[in-house]
Amino acid sequence: QAWKQGAVVGADGLAQVSKSGKGCGKADCCQLGGGSESESTAESTLASGESLGADASDQSSKTVSDVGCCKGSTESKGCIESKGCCKGTGAKGCCKGTEAKSCAGSGPALEKAEAMAQFRAYDATQEPIFPPFLMRYARGTTVDGEPRRQALALVNGRSGAQCERFFRPLTLEQLLAIVGEHPQAKLVAGNSEVGVEARFKHSAFAVQVYVGDIPELRVVERQADGVSFGANITLAQFARELAQLSSELGTEKAQNLEACLEALRYFAGNQIRNVATVAGNIATASPISDLNPVLLASGAELTLAAAGGQRRTVKMADFFLGYRRTALQAGEVLERVFVPHSRAGEVVRAYKQAKRKDDDIAIV
Repeated sequence: QAWKQGAVVGADGLAQVSKSGKGCGKADCCQLGGGSESESTAESTLASGESLGADASDQSSKTVSDVGCCKGSTESKGCIESKGCCKGTGAKGCCKGTEAKSCAGSGPALEKAEAMAQFRAYDATQEPIFPPFLMRYARGTTVDGEPRRQALALVNGRSGAQCERFFRPLTLEQLLAIVGEHPQAKLVAGNSEVGVEARFKHSAFAVQVYVGDIPELRVVERQADGVSFGANITLAQFARELAQLSSELGTEKAQNLEACLEALRYFAGNQIRNVATVAGNIATASPISDLNPVLLASGAELTLAAAGGQRRTVKMADFFLGYRRTALQAGEVLERVFVPHSRAGEVVRAYKQAKRKDDDIAIV
């Protein structure tokens, strides 16, 4: 708006407004206006860097074509006629009636001002959109010229730090290799559990591995007798898949899925469900988990993977060994969760008892 009212954005990023009001208002460009009065010329310098001089009478004999922004040229050297300060006009342009169409006030500052003039006006009724580049980056679909996700291995040089090594693999093979080398590594997905442990319990995890950028751990596969979910699927995505599958399979086959979906209705809030994962909920082995009792009652099975292509299947009933103790061995990760179809004659329902209905831990 300042640019439209007669200002120019300088190289320092600040808008400068013309005091003379004679020209188009762009400092060091067109302040001389339609004449060459001493009041206007005293405030400006030529684009070439020469002073206008102290003798105002000398200036009165000069025209805009001699010392003004257009410098007597009929060629567009300094600015584009349609976009520059002269704007391709006479009376309405910065040169005030001259036929010259060139302007000495071009350069990065003027280009920046022109770009700012193209910005859409702020509308307080509209929420800002999520940056498209970040959306593409999160999905791993960035276009040419944009940064792409890459595997990371960072080392913290400080001794005694909460995290000494941080890894971000992009494939399941990379993850298994890292866990094979660091069996005691802490896997981090939504950080809803690890963040609490680090912040409030002051737990330190020397090696941390972020597993949120591995597509193989989010794949959903339909099978003849059930559905196999990538273990690192977020709870929000899990709920969407459950809703779609339930509508397509029908009540007889989808009772286990519908029970899981019912359990997710009051599972934390949207912010947590958008980042927390099924694998994290299972592997944490919390006794107040909303999802684990339903999966256990549904007869779900877990696929555990290790380096070298080793895999084994464990039933949910055999996975939990005690309070926050599981059958996961060193070097293993939870790869998939299989939920079988319900069969004819079976009735599966999920209920949660808590002190309040929403966003609370379960009592039963």
